[in-house]
Amino acid sequence: MNTPDSAEGTVDAAGVVDELVARVAALSDAQSGPGPPVAVVIVGQRVELGAESVLVGRSSSTTFGIDHPKVSRRHVGVQLVEGVLIATDLESRNGTWLVRGDERSPLTAMAVLWPGDRLVTVDDVELVRVAAS
Repeated sequence: MNTPDSAEGTVDAAGVVDELVARVAALSDAQSGPGPPVAVVIVGQRVELGAESVLVGRSSSTTFGIDHPKVSRRHVGVQLVEGVLIATDLESRNGTWLVRGDERSPLTAMAVLWPGDRLVTVDDVELVRVAAS
């Protein structure tokens, strides 16, 4: 995926999201099946996501707080963009891992989440779980 950088080395997040949404739309057109869900379990609480993004972390300024030594103040963000559920690691100190079935991989940029996906810390503290549709 192309992630254009400015002179200061920052990523144009809007451009990345637009490209990701376009790729997911093309993939959805090519495959049949239900669209991405909006029901997620965040830090043990079932939530129906709307247009607002949610932040998970230790800070009181996050939407969902979790007191754990491996969780950063602002750890991960989740947002519904044009029907696509997107997760972004917020440069957390210990990282966020995407668990999909038997596969586990670091969340290094943005990722589209699907039913059954989980976002966890390095030592498997569950931050987000996408509810089955």
